[in-house]
Amino acid sequence: MPKPFHKLTLQQFAGLLNVFPFQRRINAVHMHHTWRPNHADFTAREPIESIEGMWRFHTEVNGWSDIAQHITIDPNGDIWTGRDWNRAPASATGHNGNSDAGPFMFETIGDFDLGGDVFGGAQKAAALGVIAHVQQRFGLPAESLAFHNQMGPKTCPGSQFNYAAFLEEVRAESRQLPVPAPATIGETREAVTQILTMMAPVSRGIMADEGELAENTMTPEQAAFLRGDRVAASRGPLAQARGERILTPQEIDTLRPYVVDLRMGAFSTDGQFTTSAEDVDRIFGEELPRELAIRKANGQKLQLMFYAHGGLVDEIGGLAPILQRLDFWRKNGVYPIFFVWETGLKETVFDIIKNLFGARALSIPNPVLEALARQGGLAVWNNMKRSAELASLPTGGALYVAGKTRAFWQDHHEDMQMHATGHSAGAIFHSDFLPVLLDTRGVEQKLHLETMHFLAPACSVDLFKLKLIDMIGDGKPIRKFTMYTMRKALEMADTAGPYHGSLLYLVSRAFEPVQPTPILGLEESIRRDPALLRLFGLAGIQGPRADILFSTTAPDASPRSATESTSHGDFDNDVKTMNSVIRRTLDLADSTPISSFVDESGTGRGLFPELAGPPPPEPAAPPERPARPTPVTTQPPVTEPPAASGNRRAVCVGNDAYPAPDTLGGCVNDARTWSATLSGLGFEVTTLENADRATIVSAMEKLLGDSQAGDVAVFQYSGHGTQVEDLNGDEPDDGLDEAICPVDFAQGRLVIDDDIRAIVGRLSAGVNLTFFMDCCHSGTISRMVAGISAANLGAPNTVKRRFIPFRASVNEAHKRFRDENPTPATAPRGIEEMKEVLFSACLDNEVAFERDGAGDFTTRATMLLRAGIGNMTNADFEQQVLAAFGTPPPQSPHLDCAPESESLPLLQPRAKSFAAAGGR
Repeated sequence: MPKPFHKLTLQQFAGLLNVFPFQRRINAVHMHHTWRPNHADFTAREPIESIEGMWRFHTEVNGWSDIAQHITIDPNGDIWTGRDWNRAPASATGHNGNSDAGPFMFETIGDFDLGGDVFGGAQKAAALGVIAHVQQRFGLPAESLAFHNQMGPKTCPGSQFNYAAFLEEVRAESRQLPVPAPATIGETREAVTQILTMMAPVSRGIMADEGELAENTMTPEQAAFLRGDRVAASRGPLAQARGERILTPQEIDTLRPYVVDLRMGAFSTDGQFTTSAEDVDRIFGEELPRELAIRKANGQKLQLMFYAHGGLVDEIGGLAPILQRLDFWRKNGVYPIFFVWETGLKETVFDIIKNLFGARALSIPNPVLEALARQGGLAVWNNMKRSAELASLPTGGALYVAGKTRAFWQDHHEDMQMHATGHSAGAIFHSDFLPVLLDTRGVEQKLHLETMHFLAPACSVDLFKLKLIDMIGDGKPIRKFTMYTMRKALEMADTAGPYHGSLLYLVSRAFEPVQPTPILGLEESIRRDPALLRLFGLAGIQGPRADILFSTTAPDASPRSATESTSHGDFDNDVKTMNSVIRRTLDLADSTPISSFVDESGTGRGLFPELAGPPPPEPAAPPERPARPTPVTTQPPVTEPPAASGNRRAVCVGNDAYPAPDTLGGCVNDARTWSATLSGLGFEVTTLENADRATIVSAMEKLLGDSQAGDVAVFQYSGHGTQVEDLNGDEPDDGLDEAICPVDFAQGRLVIDDDIRAIVGRLSAGVNLTFFMDCCHSGTISRMVAGISAANLGAPNTVKRRFIPFRASVNEAHKRFRDENPTPATAPRGIEEMKEVLFSACLDNEVAFERDGAGDFTTRATMLLRAGIGNMTNADFEQQVLAAFGTPPPQSPHLDCAPESESLPLLQPRAKSFAAAGGR
């Protein structure tokens, strides 16, 4: 049972604050948002359930001793008691204090990032009141308020907050408070005693720092747990607590070379198993070359199989069968790449069938069941199809795999063959993936599949005809195609829970937008479509371009052409079907021995095993990988220094605190956004807020000085840009140096183009250095050769310009500073001499803007990066950011780099990139 919680009004909270027996000194107020639950989650159930849900999350998932926060403020403005006020909170690691002194911490329920919930009304009034009362109680200044994002790379308490503006509201609230606040909470003494007893202090010893809240970074499983969605929460550590199937480290290691795990099209970054672009790089850069060497040594070709399972499965539903089937593929000499495309929706469809329809024996006519299932099933099925489509669109994980495969094929096409197999909705996945994989544009050696196999395909006939049918046949991209499915009688005898018919009928008659929709795996759909009749030679007037095998085949059927599944979900478990697939893949005669498939289920369980008896036994021990000889090197020589440490480091700078009237309000937010974004891409980030010149120059010198060949370095700056007089004669065209403005720029302490040029000039060869500059005059800020005229200054007054025009006072201060700190003349570099890559917020004749507490360039650029960079080139990124501004753009983001750097992968090690580009 959760500990008891008590709901207070702001007046009651103020009274309790004054009578509470504090034994620790409060020296700050920490403000967070929950992110999850958000306002919608909160209103969907009783208020106490959200509070208790957080307590369970912090104690059962995080393993902490209590709820993290001292109080919680809900959307109604009610204040809920929480952690003992004499204990340090779990606010931010290293900032929690102890039982002697530390912060008072509160959370506001909601997602207050841009585009999320609105922070206002009673909730905002309560938050301002809580801050003001705590600060008054302990004599703290307004600046003692700290946002979570000031203590770590997160947006909490929300990217819609402007700290300076919010602080002014806190000051205004404090001025309205009576001094002192009332010392009673307006309830009976018994109620006061009850609250104090509940929050009784524990040991006065120093408490352990219990960690940091997971706001904005919690996994979907964790978010689902907080909002009480136990179905969606059945992942990872929570699944283990419920006794569900958990992969061992050995199993994860076994899966790693063969699995590409996707969630809604993108690489999956949470759960029991994750996949990154680096994991795919390893498959194509290490695993497949080893496999190729083994096959060549034995006089064989590499057999590469792309396998897509049926949809509507969660993570473990996609991964566990691979452990069972991997041995079959490997012992037969096939290297499989399994797409585990998680939609997490199997339970939703299962609930539609089981909970909506009732028990298995319940007798309801199919038309009634179809009508009942249509609304929920249509949404689920459409979402699953969208997941398959997204995987092969820009930022999709399957598109990245296609790109790596196409490159590998160019080097090794004579020594390899490719194949594809898809079961059920896996045919939908392949209908999007294979056209991208086999696209002939931009390749010298055209790709083709030797074989393709669909098992009870659940794609629509229209999708198949649109994407694949014209690619099938001798001399075409898909040389041989075999489809395995059931006769109509078996399809109708199959069941999906209480539904009398296979899942394909339910999809056709309830889950597709038009009912009934012809489905490729249904015999009646095949026989009604002339194009399919011709494809499979069923019209009797011409030979087939593809084979179709209807289950069940005769007992004495050729092993190459045998299938006996009697359930839609069992084709990938059927021994005869899978043995036929391997013989056709390898073009083996019936007499050639193979390592036979083993039915891992032992029952006709189908797609919904929950409705069909006990679960199958635990999978067998994972197979051992074959021995790996030293791979044969086939890449061209690399003329750049080889990658060394491969570190990824970044410095993010955001300056708002300029002297009036030059103050900005979104640059610190920018730096935090960039820091969180780059951290998510694996960078070690140093964030500088309101930094002076010495701090910025030192950080830049350290970043570049510590970088070695193979490293990726990023320098990001948000703030003002300006111009000052050129004092060393290296700007003959206009006599001006371009500069970025530290907070002490008014004293002449600018970072001018000469400074940046000198620092970059010491960059080690083989380092990929990328600048992201959200300031004016940034178009060539690391090269600085163009003049300025503020062409886009006609922006509305509701936005701020990151632009300080030439000022005599600043210029004179600049001269004095440079007299004491002279800068040697450095000749402006041409674009072809650039070592670095520069992404700027605008052209040299434009101005960069900020609005709503964030830079326009930063908002769009980081959004694209968070979506996943895949195999995006520097030029691709420039075009996508520019497109995000719309037409006409108020400012024109710009890429400035050497010509050969335009086509190199964004934020990837430079030595690898150059090798892939041909060794330049």
